[in-house]
Amino acid sequence: MRPEAGQFAAVYFTWDDADQAFHTHVATSTDLLDWKWEVELAKQASMPAISAMSDGGYAVAWEQEPDPIHMVIASFDTWDDLRAMNVAQRVDVPVTMPACGEGTPSIDAA
Repeated sequence: MRPEAGQFAAVYFTWDDADQAFHTHVATSTDLLDWKWEVELAKQASMPAISAMSDGGYAVAWEQEPDPIHMVIASFDTWDDLRAMNVAQRVDVPVTMPACGEGTPSIDAA
């Protein structure tokens, strides 16, 4: 949710036949029925999660390919930074479960 803008924010992933890969995106809505694409966050990426941070920024996590599949966590200082892909901090989480992925990320608080 982006209360300062009266919008909902969501992350999702799509499959692209042209490059045979998942792509992770951000979209916004004011009514949860109609959505506007905002930005592509990552290629070869799926299972995203997003959360507003207590300092006004945003945290996004996703599964990143190629093998080994691992999680990425990226933070953005503002919504405009997220839309411009100005990453404040990015962490490629070390793999702990090789050959099977780490699971779908979930952000409870940021």
